[in-house]
Amino acid sequence: MRVPSDKTIQIYTALKNTDLSIGQIAKRFGVTRQYVNWLIKKARLSGNPLQRPLLQAGGHKVSFCDLCRFILTKIQEEPVRWRDELIPPKTSRSKWTYHIRLLREGGLLPKEAIFFTSRRSALAFRAYRDGLSIREIHKRYRFKNYLSVLSKIQETYNVDVRPRWQRKVEGEDIRKLKAYRVCGTGTNRNGQRVPFQKIVYAKDRGRAKALAPMEIRRILGIDVTYFRLKKNMKGNSI
Repeated sequence: MRVPSDKTIQIYTALKNTDLSIGQIAKRFGVTRQYVNWLIKKARLSGNPLQRPLLQAGGHKVSFCDLCRFILTKIQEEPVRWRDELIPPKTSRSKWTYHIRLLREGGLLPKEAIFFTSRRSALAFRAYRDGLSIREIHKRYRFKNYLSVLSKIQETYNVDVRPRWQRKVEGEDIRKLKAYRVCGTGTNRNGQRVPFQKIVYAKDRGRAKALAPMEIRRILGIDVTYFRLKKNMKGNSI
């Protein structure tokens, strides 16, 4: 069996991983368009047809569409977007929705791409993802129950809604983290003032202090008004 040359392998890689046209690829590698077309035909006849997702999504040529390129460029900068930020002037919302559907079906949109109908929701989710507490989001963006909003986002888009720094701990052995005891008082969903006690795992005291209010709110449903933090000397259990 003949082994393909390095140039042939590079041409196959360019066809799979770039949105360059056949003419552009032929010019880059110093071959003819007929040769590139022959490689594509050869791959198809061998039972392994070349898939070019960056060039085509649902029969739509992405690399030649100004709207698709505009959307992909914006999403690469920031995947969490207000919908109107991705709609250029003089572009209808129905046309934008159609192109988003093509990009999603073609697998070109990243999994973490989320589109909000209001600017307030987009800014609130960005702030929460960057570590702002639920209580501060309620004050700053005037949400009454942001946890229900997060659960809806998770169900709709099937994404991890935890803050960035909290996701970085995922996969680490919990035995390597430090256990901190959190004691304090807060307000439950009925508006009653109640005490609480919880163990929080973190790399250091500063990370545990930032994590504690969010974990108490997420697990116990209590808005923290005051808490004390100290290292749990009994290990990983109370």
